[in-house]
Amino acid sequence: MYLLTSQGEREQADPRFREEVRLRSGQPVELCFQCQECTNGCPVAEFAAYRPGLVVRLVQLGLRHRALSADLLWLCPACETCAARCPNGISVRRVLDVLRGMSVAAGLVPLNHRELVFDHLFLTGIAGRGRVAELPLLLRYKLATREILRDAGLGLRMLRRGKLPLRTDGVKNRAEVRRLFRAVADAGASPEQVENPHLLRATAGAGGGW
Repeated sequence: MYLLTSQGEREQADPRFREEVRLRSGQPVELCFQCQECTNGCPVAEFAAYRPGLVVRLVQLGLRHRALSADLLWLCPACETCAARCPNGISVRRVLDVLRGMSVAAGLVPLNHRELVFDHLFLTGIAGRGRVAELPLLLRYKLATREILRDAGLGLRMLRRGKLPLRTDGVKNRAEVRRLFRAVADAGASPEQVENPHLLRATAGAGGGW
């Protein structure tokens, strides 16, 4: 079955897509009746071409490519307002977590995407030290994205005010933290445990500190 979009484009519906997302996310997406409570409460909906309710509808219709290409995947702040407002208890945030991983796996997002780079560096730091060291994280992110001068003024002000400590001690039992990360990667992450393949690579390969 093909569906015609408002732009006149055709996309073949994938009847397996809805069930795949439902199982991976643990969310009853089939129960969404488009009341738009999630969209009305979403703090970033006004900035997205594909808003929460629409993304869920794309999943219901089996429009895989369109759902995996939605800009909302990378705008969601994970505030869970959608879940709090939904009369059927659907967490769109968890659905988006799954769609992000599927989008990366399908090659629809380059691995140097800013959010993917940040996720990788953030989790590598956690796996290596047990907590985030903000200044090294910031420096590595700037080098990786080649946006060294972007927000430089803000960074200097934060340094002067002590908001970016020069030293951050790691946790005492770092080996236990790394063991937990390896266990998640070896088990094949559940949606809540890190659905995205690029995050699995980060956690599985992280060993040393910064």
